[in-house]
Amino acid sequence: MSQFEIIIQRCASSLLPVLKKVSDEHKETILQKPLEEADFPENELSLKWDLLPTDSRETNNDPLVDLTLKRIITDLFSNFLTKDDEISQTDNLSSKLTLAASALDFCYNSKKNRHSPNSWSSTYFDLFATTLDLLTWPAGILAFWPYAESRLEWFKSNTIKDDDSKEITSNMSNLISYKAPLSERLRHWNEMLESSEINSFLNTPAHFKMKYKLQKFLSELLPIYEESNFNRSATISEAQHSGSSWNRVDTEGRRRTAPEIFFEDYIFIIENLISYPIGFIISPIEQRKDIETALQSLIDALLDKEDSFYREMKSNQKKLGTINNKLNINYQSNFENTKVQTPRFLTTSEPMMIKKQEFWQEFMTSQTEALPQPTLLDISTTNPTSLFDQMMTYTNDFYRKQFILQTCFVMSFIERFITSEDIRTFYKTCFQKDSTMLNVNFDNFKQSDPKSNKISTFCHFILKKRILHFYSTRDPVFTNLIQKLLDSDSLFLDTKVDSFKNFQNFVLPEERVMEVKESDYSFKKFGFIKLGNKAINNIWKIETGLNNINRPTSNSETLFDELREKWQLKSTNNEFEKEHQPKDMIVKRWQLLRSLRGQYLFNFNQLNEDVGIDGLFDASLMQQWTERKNNEKLEDLAHKEKIHNDKLQAARSYMAERENKKRASEEGAEEPPTKIAKIEKDGPPVQSLIEATESEINNGKTASNAITAAPNVIESPAGQLTEDTTAAAETNNKQT
Repeated sequence: MSQFEIIIQRCASSLLPVLKKVSDEHKETILQKPLEEADFPENELSLKWDLLPTDSRETNNDPLVDLTLKRIITDLFSNFLTKDDEISQTDNLSSKLTLAASALDFCYNSKKNRHSPNSWSSTYFDLFATTLDLLTWPAGILAFWPYAESRLEWFKSNTIKDDDSKEITSNMSNLISYKAPLSERLRHWNEMLESSEINSFLNTPAHFKMKYKLQKFLSELLPIYEESNFNRSATISEAQHSGSSWNRVDTEGRRRTAPEIFFEDYIFIIENLISYPIGFIISPIEQRKDIETALQSLIDALLDKEDSFYREMKSNQKKLGTINNKLNINYQSNFENTKVQTPRFLTTSEPMMIKKQEFWQEFMTSQTEALPQPTLLDISTTNPTSLFDQMMTYTNDFYRKQFILQTCFVMSFIERFITSEDIRTFYKTCFQKDSTMLNVNFDNFKQSDPKSNKISTFCHFILKKRILHFYSTRDPVFTNLIQKLLDSDSLFLDTKVDSFKNFQNFVLPEERVMEVKESDYSFKKFGFIKLGNKAINNIWKIETGLNNINRPTSNSETLFDELREKWQLKSTNNEFEKEHQPKDMIVKRWQLLRSLRGQYLFNFNQLNEDVGIDGLFDASLMQQWTERKNNEKLEDLAHKEKIHNDKLQAARSYMAERENKKRASEEGAEEPPTKIAKIEKDGPPVQSLIEATESEINNGKTASNAITAAPNVIESPAGQLTEDTTAAAETNNKQT
């Protein structure tokens, strides 16, 4: 071992007990709360250790300090230090994590005592990256990750002021992805994420959680206008590609099934349109026609299932509403939203139930977090039957809407690409870096070009006429969501083309708000103040003018007296009524009655729509109106009776004339003895008809019944009804 390594080992052995003591004192909060300078001994924090060589203490001892801290961390997680009895407690993971956190905080708090204060950030990033590399993925890193989240501002602030050696509290990151101290670590962490993406089939919930936390951490480290934060290279994800050449359906010697046809069309659209929209624009017309045909077939099939889904959902809602109305006929239709009183036994047992739920949730998470689980929300791109079932099961719309959204984004992007010159220039710059795109002329894809115009028209048809028009009548909420996502994506594309210049000058205020004043929400009325408290009254000193409005009197007696005076003037002067007659007289009367009903409600029997308000002051008007109505009824009855009597007299005359004609015809003809006996026995039919008619009239019946029955009694000598008798009876029925 060289002399240099011996010095580093001695310094590590001397500094380790100090860091362990600090970590033990703050072991409960060290991962969530940063340590301060006062938590460390001043002698150690000054970096002027006795074990360091004298010449290095006077010149530059930063490399020795960096190597000492790195030696402590590497030996800690390599179990080298656990052989010592004094630090046997570091065997468990929590003790190792707290000790590593104290070493990192020591590096940060000692930065002003370094020979080169600005070099602390490189050391800090190096120690943090070393700690992550020595921990297991993802369990160990997840346990240590609260440290990274609580020290995020330390990572972003890598410069200090020269005068007072205090960090700039701008809360904005000035790190650059291709410069130290982040460049090498960022590349390494991206490789870790890529490795996790490749092994996604073996990932557990802990893997996905750690992947999300690391991606969020990297995005927050860099400014929003940094190229690594907004996909400057304009690459499109190919996560739906299976990546296997065996992912093809073998249809040799047999006919393709419906799942296989759907699977081939779906993979064809994903590879040639969704994942490569620029390729769709520059593709030959034959290939583009195939893509358009396949896309329209997919859209038609998916929207047909979506229509079945919405019809079934509407039917279920209707049935549920009918059941609720039948079972709760005395409640409003949305009675489920009304507040229900919780029983007392549930209120008392609620804390215990919450604790049980938290316990079992934590227990199940700890048991299943390290086990691979199926990702049920992923679209199957390797099995035709599974993909067909996911898309064609009309009761589950998640997978269909996922593909619909992808199609909307691509159609909107292609339309923007053709219509916007700035976007074409941006993608031209990006794709010129690719050797396979050097022969593509992006200047030809303008809207004025017939080929590009057809592509833009097709995209507009799919987006507006097919998708948005379909959902606008069935699911307005989803339509609004699609529109907002498209607007957001379009705005993000414009901002990316502009390299996020709007955010480059964005700076948060450096002054920290120490105390927030509480607002006074009281509304008290006192003294001369009209509008609540004094502050409101001083702001809203505006005269409303409500006191100048002529309001109708609310006193019924005063209004009654005013109406009586008007009635007296009207009774003495006929011209007064014509001059003061309002256009909306009926509406005005109802308003007056509503004002008078509080005190004069029981006097309303003296008026009606014809008599009007005047009936309140002259009771004889109602009597005159009643007598006039009775006389009109009597005159109407007399007129109807006169008409009835005239018709009855005409019927009697007609029947008498017919009887005379019949008798005259009977005298000239020979009658059989049986017929003559029957006539003598029954009596004259005309006489019986007249007697029956008079009896019905006396009993209050109309004469029409008797007249109608007359042809059935009077017979001709031949035994048949005469045509004249039938016509006369029908005429009398119509007149009656």
